[in-house]
Formats: sequence, C-alpha cells, structure tokens
Amino acid sequence: MTIRAHRLLCFGAVLLLGASHLAGQGTGLSAKPAVNGPVHEPPPAREKVLILFAERERHIDRVVALRERIEREGGRVRAVLGLVGVIADVPPGSTLADAKSAGTQRVYRGMTVVAPQDDAETQTAIKVWNRLQAPAPLSAKAPRNAPPAGAPPTDAIEPSDLPADPVERRTIESSYAQHRRELRLGLPPSLQRAAKLGCGTNGAGYFDTSLYLAGDIAVGVFYVNGTSGGWTPSMTAQTFADVVASLDRFLDIQPNARLAFTYVTEVDGNGNPLPMPSNERDYVNDLRGAWCTDWAYLISVQNGGVWPNAYLHGPSVRLDRTWTFFDNVVRHETGHIFGAGDQYLTPGGSHPPTARYGYLMVTHGNGCDSDSLGYFSGAGECLPDLMSGWDPVFGYNSIIGPYTAGQFGWYDSDGNGVLDVSETKPAIDGVSVVHVVNPATRAVSYSGAAFDRPLLDELVSYGDVSINRITAVQYRIGSAPWQDAVPADGVFDSVSEGFQFTTPALPNGTYLLQIQAINTVGKQGPPFQESLVITGSPIANTRPFGSLSVTPERAKLGTTVTASGLYSRDLESYNQLQFSWNWGDGPSWTPFQSGRSKTHVYVSAGTFTVQMRVRDPGGLVHLVTRNVTVEAYDTAPIVAFVVTPENRHFTPGPSYSLDLSVADSRDGETPYSQLQVQWDANGDGVWDGPWTTAKTATVTLGSLHDPKSDWRRVRVHVRDNASPPNVTEAVRFIWVVPYNQRPSLGAVGVTFTPSGANYLATVSATDADPATWDGILEYRYDYDGDGSWDTRFEPNPTTTVTPDGRYSLRIEVQDRFHGRVSFSGWGGCNPICF
Repeated sequence: MTIRAHRLLCFGAVLLLGASHLAGQGTGLSAKPAVNGPVHEPPPAREKVLILFAERERHIDRVVALRERIEREGGRVRAVLGLVGVIADVPPGSTLADAKSAGTQRVYRGMTVVAPQDDAETQTAIKVWNRLQAPAPLSAKAPRNAPPAGAPPTDAIEPSDLPADPVERRTIESSYAQHRRELRLGLPPSLQRAAKLGCGTNGAGYFDTSLYLAGDIAVGVFYVNGTSGGWTPSMTAQTFADVVASLDRFLDIQPNARLAFTYVTEVDGNGNPLPMPSNERDYVNDLRGAWCTDWAYLISVQNGGVWPNAYLHGPSVRLDRTWTFFDNVVRHETGHIFGAGDQYLTPGGSHPPTARYGYLMVTHGNGCDSDSLGYFSGAGECLPDLMSGWDPVFGYNSIIGPYTAGQFGWYDSDGNGVLDVSETKPAIDGVSVVHVVNPATRAVSYSGAAFDRPLLDELVSYGDVSINRITAVQYRIGSAPWQDAVPADGVFDSVSEGFQFTTPALPNGTYLLQIQAINTVGKQGPPFQESLVITGSPIANTRPFGSLSVTPERAKLGTTVTASGLYSRDLESYNQLQFSWNWGDGPSWTPFQSGRSKTHVYVSAGTFTVQMRVRDPGGLVHLVTRNVTVEAYDTAPIVAFVVTPENRHFTPGPSYSLDLSVADSRDGETPYSQLQVQWDANGDGVWDGPWTTAKTATVTLGSLHDPKSDWRRVRVHVRDNASPPNVTEAVRFIWVVPYNQRPSLGAVGVTFTPSGANYLATVSATDADPATWDGILEYRYDYDGDGSWDTRFEPNPTTTVTPDGRYSLRIEVQDRFHGRVSFSGWGGCNPICF
C-alpha cells in the first residue's frame, strides 16, 4: 500500500516511496501468550466471526490487543486483514462475537454481508468474509490446463538468490540489517506501537522466510497485467478474497500447525495494483518484520499467460488468475513455498520417489516418475495428494499424504498435537549468567540469556529455526519453589531473551541455585545450576518463597475457585508458614492461617488478580499473584488428545491398531469423571459409537490403500454437562507405511572403543529393506542426553564421546522412510521408533 493523505491504508504493511517498498521493523504482532504447562487443544471453534475496526481505530496496537484477547479467551485467529480487522473462531457465548470492544466498528457472524459503499478497505474485508461463507464449487471433470510452450516440467523452482557460501551470506544479511534500520524511520503512526508489548522474533535469517508450514505467516499479494489484460478494483478484491479462502483451508486440514495468516493486498486507495517490488527477498523480510510473523512470502497473480510456479522455501509464488481450479493451485504452490516437492507424472521424469524435500528432507515416496529405485516398479506410490497434481482429475485436493506431511514439517512423533518441529527445549546460556552480591544485604542479582533450541534442519542452504519463544525464566534456591525472573527488555516474546532477578537477602551458607527457561509449548529446559556461597551476611532469616496455583484458571460465574500455596517453602521452617488471601474483587485480605488453600466464588464476571501472602515465623512475608478469568457462560472442555503409535507408523499387513487417549483433559465446571467422549478413529466423519465416559480406547483400522501408504485424520469430541453441552473437537493425524521395515540394532547395539582420553562409539544398525532404496541409514547424536539433538542426521555410524558421555549418549538411526530406532547409554537399546 502507499501513503495517502498521511495515513496508511488499512491492508498496508508496505509503504511505497518512489519505486521502493518499505516495511516497518520492530513493530507488529506480539508472540502468542505463554503456555506454562501441558499443551492442550484450544476450546471449540464454534463460531466464525469477522471483527472490524472503525477507520479511526486502525492501528497495530488494536490488532495486537484483539489477537491476544481472542487467544486468551479460547478462540483462534484465522486471518489478520491488515489493520482493518480479524477473522477468528470464537467459543459460544463469548463477547468477542459482539461489538463491545473498544474501537470495534462491526462484527459479522455466519452470513453474507452487503458491503458499505463509503469505505473501500471495509468492502474488501467483507468480500473476503463473503468468500469464506460461500466456497466456490469445484468441478470433478474439468480438463487440466495445458502448459504454455516452453513451460518447465515442474512448477517447483530452486531460488536463484541463495548465497554461494557463508561469507556471501553474512555480507547479504549485514546489508539487509542496515536496510531494516533505515526502514524504522519511515514507519507511519498506524504501524508504530505505543504499548510495550514487544515484537518477538524467531531468529530466522534473511533467507529463512518459509521453512515449514506452521505458526504465523504474512502473505503479500500483488497483481500483474497478463495476456488477458489488466486489473480492475473489483478483480483485485475478488482475487484477494480467493487467495484468503484458499489458504484458510490449511487451518482446518492441520489445526495442530497452529497457523494464522496475515494478509496484505498490494493496491492503492482505489483498488488498483501497486508495482512489484524490485527485490522480492527484501520485501518478504520487510513484511515479516512489519507484522512480526514467523514466515512471509509474496504471491504474484498475473491475469493470463504464466505457468504457475513457486520457489522452494520462498520467497515468492507466481499464479495465473485465468487457470481452472485457481484455489487449488494457490495451495499447491504454497506447498512449494514451505518445502514440498511436486509428485505428478511428467514427460521428463523429474519427480522420482528418491528425491528428498523440506526442512527435515523427507523422502518423496509418492513421486509418480520412475527411476531405478523405489517400490511399485520404481515409480513411487503416486496416490492422490496435494502435491501430485493440479485438479481433481489428477488427484489434486486437500489430501496430505505421509511424504507431503513430512516435507511440511507436520510429523508429530508422540501424537500429542505438538509437531516435531515445535517439540523444542529452551536452555540457559551458561556463559551469559553473571551475578553480583549486594554487600549490605547479601541479596544476589543475576542476569543472563535464555534461548529456545530448534530442531536441527536437514537442509544445506538454510538455518535452524524454532517458532517457539521463551515465555518465562525461573529460578530457585535449594528445594524452594521456582520463582519468576523478569525479561531484560520488558517482555518474553522472542526465541532468545535476556533475563534478570534478585534473590531475597540470604543468610550465610552454601546454596544450590538453579535457573530454567520455559517455551511457548510449555517445555522446560535442563536447568543451569551453580553453587552460591554467602558469607558475612547480617541476617539469620530469609523471607519465604511462595508458590501459588489457581484452579480453574477460567470458568463460569458461580464456579468454586481454589487457590493453593501447597508448594510454598521456607529455607528455615516449612511447617510454620501462614497464608493470607485477596481474591481481587474487594479490598479485604483474609486473616493469616496455617491452611495452605482457600476457596472463593465470584459474584461478577471479569479477570481478577488473586494474591497470596506467605509469612514465616520471623514475620517476613512474600507476595505472589495469579490471574483467574470468570466468564458469564459455561466454558468448554480443554482436550489433551494423544494418538499412538506415533505418526509415520510402520506395520506390515492391511490393518493396524491405534491407542487413543484424552486422559489429561479437563473442564472448568464439569468434573473429569463426568466428561463424555466420542471417537472418529477412521476419519470417515461418522462417530464410532455413543458418548462414553471412558477416556481411552484401542481401535483396529484397515488400510485404504494397502499395500501403499495410508493416512487418517483421527478425531475426538469431549463434551461437558452444561445445558446445552459444550463440545470440543481435537484432531490428530497418522500416516502408515505398511511395506517398510524399521531399522534394527544388533545384540550389542552400540560399542565403545577407547580412543585416547575419549571413546569411539560405533552403532551396529541394519535394515531389512533393500539397501539401494530404503535401507540407506543415517544417524544423529545427543551427547549430554538432555533431549535436544546435537547433530543432524548424517551417514556416519561412529562418533567420539567423553568417558561421561558413554552414559548420557542418545542415538537415533533413521532409514529413508523415517523409520527409526534409538539407543540410550543409560538404558541400553530402546526400540522407540519415530
């Protein structure tokens, strides 16, 4: 968008000055709220709403605040339409579905809307909304578009701008860093954030703009004249709506990717196209920085005359508006943007099953083109899949098979709804940790840095990126409960964060001090620890350490809320602590008592701060707080759904078994024992039986494509006893390769041979499948056994370890179908296959 009358048009994330596209850096959408604990399925997305801002309220702060409120209240953001508004799924009864929020102009719910005539930006947003309400029908028999003369045999292209070596990469990234600093000076007021909420980053580099299909994604849409002529404002608006509707499908295909799209339509105030940027890679980095997303890419839509194509891993897609199945082509080309390769049959045979694609370099086993290797006459499986064609005749649809899923980064090895690329662990940078002892009180001030360690990629030209952020850093002294540190920059919202904290004044003694970090999905990293020695202290008693939990944290008005200080501790005296409470809906504190818990019933809805004071026998007090949200309506169940065996399940024969569990689910008002469950294990859209209170089940399924691969979308419903009941749905995927055999370890598995002061670890693994295809084994190592892999998969079955490393070493062996076997130095061989 461009500046008009000194204001930024509502969909604009990019400014046009002359021929240069500019985007603001350091402002935009904040990271998602912290999730400290197990990751659960969000409450049900019952109702889709379009929430629009009044024109005078179109500011980045409004967008950020609305996003955070939607997520805090159990909804899901589907699309951010620039500064105009947000499309979201909200729970039943939520006030998000009305216009009571400050600055909200209109809310539309489940209807086709006639757009007002006085606001072009609102009209475009409503056109998007109407398009989502009425998906265009797809013909099952329409012919495939013929490629133009000279069209390449594939629509996936390697980007030409990748650096030749690390030196060139550093030079380019340094130049762009200067470009970003200059852009900050040109941001209009509407993109300058007043609130101190931060603009967290995942730390991705200049070329790491779309490595896997998960998280927050910014999309800039341009319109280019073609063989069918130019563009009208009506055409750009309709095409933009079609793009949004196409990409919106991804949210429901794989909800566990936790996708949210931010869209920018690159038109002027009259709806006419703006020129393409001179540097596409700069543009998508600018777009990502302006809107504070994990990834970004550019879509160029030409009005006729282009063979649709995209760069693998970005930065851009080229589409033809005149093509049949335009919606499907948008998703297919976006598949390339996030690493998936073409699978359809080509005259040149350019899609063999031996290729590997994506962040994890997943085998292309569905590739239709023959080579000398592979199953099914060397041609791969060639089953219907998103990446195996252009239209329904050629299998083009919303099916995501096992190979495309892996290339997208959609594998979920433990079946808990957190994708493998997000099963990361944070760590404390031990070198960064420093402390200063106050000479008067012997209180100790600490500072340092925490970072989230990404799952290492298998690519050559790209970085290792985690879309998780550091959401908390905590410390503890001895056996005292964990206490919160504070972020150095005011907010925990990035993949790497500084922190600081000051301990209470400490008596003389030697203390074990530990520091740990927590990331977006609630994973706690291994703690940094050191021995802290205090001498010359003027005190003999330190204040207690309070630990407060509130249950439920969100529930209907009238529900009994329990606050507990059970795990509060004192370094000198445990049993003599006393507790006082304030529930946040009045000024009064309860008298101090020895009981460690208290209950309360709120008489009005709202978000309240629960406070607890902990007092030791010496009269020293520690104050801790937690928030509780009281709704006017009955809240929906929160589902923790686990499906095992894990994805990429390998089993011989035409059938396989699954174990289903929602045992860790909960509800704010309904007791766990009264929650009811329904399963749809075979993904046919029909529930497998009546409601039951049994929270686990084992099912046997027959493969739909035996002996080729199978995939299932496994669903569960959990309902409470409200009237009418609330129902939450959770979804998991399994992918089954029935003809593969996992690798295996020998009787010894791993041998350790002295090598100087260290040992050489040698893995003895074999694979029963043909060595020319599936039995090509790779190995990765976790030297300290902390749960994070220290190497990528590589073909070397040996590695050097220290004497202590013999007992902490973890190893995984992988074949080309990602069948795995593991070894742990502590417990011997563990055939835990991923």
